[in-house]
Amino acid sequence: MSGAQGSLGANVARAALSRAFLAEARRQTGHGRVLILPSALVRVGALAVPLAREFADILHLWEAPVLLDGAKLRARFPATRFTPYADGIAETLAGLRENPGVRMYF
Repeated sequence: MSGAQGSLGANVARAALSRAFLAEARRQTGHGRVLILPSALVRVGALAVPLAREFADILHLWEAPVLLDGAKLRARFPATRFTPYADGIAETLAGLRENPGVRMYF
């Protein structure tokens, strides 16, 4: 990924929430949908479906997002440049289009 214009603080303010990130990915791909399932349904599914179990483990991040300001990271690595979410999504999609055989899930 290329270096970025902007800072982590700006990224957090604009698109750190998972829903905003998914909405940007949907906008750039031009298709897909974000389906919001009730947390109880995810927990029931976790009893039988391994992937649902992983989602159940991180439900709290959807219910009360954790926003990080990156101050410690910037203090430790001041020359670090951050890629804005929109640019990162665009570069990832371009890479996937160039390499259609790449598997994203195990």
